[in-house]
Amino acid sequence: MLKKRLIFTLLYSEGQFCLSRNFRLQRVGNIEWLLDKFQFENLADAIDELVILRTDLEENGIDDFLQAVDKIQQSFFVPIAIGGQIRMKSDADKLFRAGADKIILNRALHVDLNLSRSIISDYGSQAVIGSVDFRQEVGANGEKVFRTYYENGNIGGALLGIHLELIQSVGCGEILLRSIDLDGTGNGLCMDATKELPRDIQIPVILSGGSGRASHLLEGIADENINAVSTANLLNFVGNGLHDARKSILLNGGNLSSN
Repeated sequence: MLKKRLIFTLLYSEGQFCLSRNFRLQRVGNIEWLLDKFQFENLADAIDELVILRTDLEENGIDDFLQAVDKIQQSFFVPIAIGGQIRMKSDADKLFRAGADKIILNRALHVDLNLSRSIISDYGSQAVIGSVDFRQEVGANGEKVFRTYYENGNIGGALLGIHLELIQSVGCGEILLRSIDLDGTGNGLCMDATKELPRDIQIPVILSGGSGRASHLLEGIADENINAVSTANLLNFVGNGLHDARKSILLNGGNLSSN
């Protein structure tokens, strides 16, 4: 059985790394603060991959963002996925040149499928993650539905199941599911969202949004439809928090590598 993955996500906006709750950001520190608090040289044993998302909607600021990414990369080595503000093919090229092993598409999968296909054609499916932000809503007949959103959760898109089928058909190599409702709450992952995955899903799925402790991450890893779990909770997992979470998951039977 393939080992599953524990992923740490960093959110960056206007020169600061941020906490997020329901996609509302709170700045907590710049790159120097981050490097001091997390000591990335010791973090490679705790996580399998790192995701760095640039969440500002302004197009400028990319140089400062990439400088912060470079400082993180110099601190330790794990596979890194980078996303945010990919509106042209040249934006993706810049992120790959900056050292991204994978890039993360979100908006383009709603409004510019030709851009998505072009990037996948050039770099391969394995290098592109389709990110899907979603909320739970009430449908026309009073039923529970999940709807996708983009532009940091501000613009509504298709129903979750329909959008997931689209992402798989476009050729993304992975799916990142992010619950807006549970984001930053520490109340646990949205396991119900896995029911919306296509029955013939062929690509790995990462579940994110709501993890406040190791038991939440373990619940996600235990689900047969989930290949990786991610947390962006900077404060709950500061210091040795990520190491302790990994140890707890392994002790309770989670299918992670022992690193």
